[in-house]
Amino acid sequence: MKTLTPEDLAALQSADADPLAKDQVLRRLAHWERGKFDHLESAISQHLHHPVSLVRGQAFITLVGAWLRPKYIAEAIAALRHIDEDSYADREMIAYALGQYAAQASPPPTEIMHALAVCVRDDPEWPVQKAAYDAVLTVVAPDRRPEVSGDKSFHAAGDVDWSLLRPYLTPQTIKT
Repeated sequence: MKTLTPEDLAALQSADADPLAKDQVLRRLAHWERGKFDHLESAISQHLHHPVSLVRGQAFITLVGAWLRPKYIAEAIAALRHIDEDSYADREMIAYALGQYAAQASPPPTEIMHALAVCVRDDPEWPVQKAAYDAVLTVVAPDRRPEVSGDKSFHAAGDVDWSLLRPYLTPQTIKT
């Protein structure tokens, strides 16, 4: 049976806990069945603004990508658009989380697809562009995942099928 230890709870709830310990707890929570640990949602949501990008990103993966909580979508999109030159890891993880949410939704939310397409086009970091493109492909063309290994840069100009993203880049797709 999957349980949380007192150490796990302490890591999740303490502001002074090691970020790697927080990350590990958030990863486990993301992979456990939805609904089992709903009482921890508030503690997890406090990590959406954690100073360590790894913890921020994993909190979004847990709440948006795994637990499919719609109330965090707008915050995830805003975080995806926030360019922090010191780190892009959280944006990469947020793109993944939004893609997981969109893949489970029917139809996929337009605002998510638009945000991911804009990220592919505009984000300055190729790992974030690739994560956003992978997320879009997961939803619209899962059989067309790009063959990019971890040691090869992603180049949006040559690696993206823009015809798949074009519907999400038009002004009509922007919700007001």
